[in-house]
Amino acid sequence: MLSKLVFTLLDYALAVLIWSILISALISILLMFDVLDRRNRFVWSVQDFLTRLTDPIVRPIGRRLPKFNGLDLSPWVALVVLQLVRSIVLPYFYAGIHYGTWQSLV
Repeated sequence: MLSKLVFTLLDYALAVLIWSILISALISILLMFDVLDRRNRFVWSVQDFLTRLTDPIVRPIGRRLPKFNGLDLSPWVALVVLQLVRSIVLPYFYAGIHYGTWQSLV
């Protein structure tokens, strides 16, 4: 029962992180093309919050990837990796713990 709660919370946390990276990347693109105003306090606050939330994951990927004509692909790579972790790795860990393979770890 506790393992289901832990893995549900991990799944929700990964979902929130995926959505945060996606929204942050879209706001960044909209700011780059001057669709959104940088001087708007609300836009700045949302972008600042999302940047602080997603930087620990996106920044290390961005250091290793080259930029393509000024376009940063690191958020999109992070999205793919997090989605793979959420849809493939997390269910295997849950099944291993829930069905007794890793019973001593819980």
